[in-house]
Amino acid sequence: MNQISSSRHVLLIEDDVVDHIIISRALEEYKDAHFICEHVRMLADIPNIIEQNKFDIIISDMDLPDSNGLDTIRSLIGMVGQIPVIVLSGSEDKTLATESVQVGAQDFIPKRYVDDTGLIVRSVTHAIERNQLRLGLEKTRDQAYFLAHYDQTTKLPNRVLFLEKLNYSTAHAARTGNKVSLCFIDLDGFKLVNDTIGHDAGDEVLRCVSKRMKSLLRESDLIARIGGDEFVVLLHNIHNQNDLNTVTQKLIQTINEPIEYDGKFSSVGASIGVATYPSHADSAECLLKHADLAMYHAKHNGKNQSCIFTNDLLKEKDKNLSLQSKLLTALEQPDKYFALFYQPRVALEDESIHSVEALIRWRDEELGFIAPDQFIPLAENLNIIHKIDQWVIEQACKKIVDWQAIKKKIRVGINISGQSFNSKGFVSNVVEPLLNAYNITGELLEIEITESILLEDLDNVYQQLLKLKNLGITIAIDDFGTGFSSLGYLSKLPIDTLKIDGSFICDANSDHSDQIVLKAIVALGKALELTVVAECIETESQRLYLKSLHCTEGQGYFWTKPIENWQPIRHTSRK
Repeated sequence: MNQISSSRHVLLIEDDVVDHIIISRALEEYKDAHFICEHVRMLADIPNIIEQNKFDIIISDMDLPDSNGLDTIRSLIGMVGQIPVIVLSGSEDKTLATESVQVGAQDFIPKRYVDDTGLIVRSVTHAIERNQLRLGLEKTRDQAYFLAHYDQTTKLPNRVLFLEKLNYSTAHAARTGNKVSLCFIDLDGFKLVNDTIGHDAGDEVLRCVSKRMKSLLRESDLIARIGGDEFVVLLHNIHNQNDLNTVTQKLIQTINEPIEYDGKFSSVGASIGVATYPSHADSAECLLKHADLAMYHAKHNGKNQSCIFTNDLLKEKDKNLSLQSKLLTALEQPDKYFALFYQPRVALEDESIHSVEALIRWRDEELGFIAPDQFIPLAENLNIIHKIDQWVIEQACKKIVDWQAIKKKIRVGINISGQSFNSKGFVSNVVEPLLNAYNITGELLEIEITESILLEDLDNVYQQLLKLKNLGITIAIDDFGTGFSSLGYLSKLPIDTLKIDGSFICDANSDHSDQIVLKAIVALGKALELTVVAECIETESQRLYLKSLHCTEGQGYFWTKPIENWQPIRHTSRK
């Protein structure tokens, strides 16, 4: 017989005094276990005593002054919850015993056995043990369910549970004629938090963002985390487009608020795609895909904004898939489909040319020339941009050799993607071997990177720049002014050239505020002793104004558009 090692608190519900005494004595005088018994006469007495005491088991007569039969068991179990119940009855009917267990009793003891101390104790002991086992199994089951259906970081439903809810919601909407809107949310800048502050800070951002978004939603709505920095919000019965826009704007605003972790502040944005069933999709799967597609469109168009699905996005997706296939084919024969066009950088002081920028162009047999802003992002998404960058560097090296053959020493500037620049073997496995293969010095090559690269892993950026500098290669920051680089970083990194984005170029007749910004950028570059290059110069007045600001060089259609077969025949290339 199993023994109970600690005290067990028993509640006895019995209106028969004799039975009450017999059972209480049997339990309290039992030597191998310690039972403490409390007694009430009817169901009406239970709520008060349950509130004041914690019981391990309840023994109850089926027939009480205020209840009888199976109704007693049902009412009792409804009041006591997880506490196991043993019922006593003056009947020995087997059917009644079976029905008692079926409605929730742990055991059924005919009253003629109440003086059998061993039977009573065994029944109580086994009932408590069975209940503990049941509770343990339920806890394990609940834990397993939670692990399978909830995200461990945010405690939100995960993808598995969300898909179940989504399927149910769309099926219900189909029956009732209601609408279901899905917001697909991707955090902007989350990777930067992980890389600069750490993954613990990243987890805190996820938890904080989750709580903020949840606080904005109704009880009928659902929020889930379905990926690393991807969330979905399911909105029911929103029929007005303005209401949807209001919800997405509130979500973006609350996500944008700074988040503190360990004394440091960080912030993230949110790109949100929205699709509604059945307006934008005829199934749960299609709804999720269309919201995801709208989210990518929002991210592509500048991030931290929302986009509602339209059929035009599907057309654009099909176009991108076609372009993707063409790009992969082109990369199998890059010399056939790609070409470098060259645009000189002209010294504003004397119109001499010492550098050119190499600009890649893709020539497709069906589509003609395809602009870099169409295929470069695609190549980055496909993780094949490094192949393009390597091809560009090699073609530039070949061109440098050609120009050296005619005694022209021209530096070639090359735009490099963040993926290639930050890759571990970029310098040692790509740049340096190509310089050696074509027997050219690093001073004839300039690597152009954007400000956004400076916002990534700064230690790695610094080390990569040093490796390039050790090869004699110069470094240019391209499209300066459009990013958010710290001036402190700018002064400490080994940079040679600042290329001012064309959006800042103006002349003496432009607005005073535009002139102030341009003057400040030029002055900054000069103060840091950098070569300052003004991009996108198109008029004589712009050239003269930049020259008056002591900008070092200019580049743009004023001199020449990018030309595939440009040759440094003359030192000037004025119109």
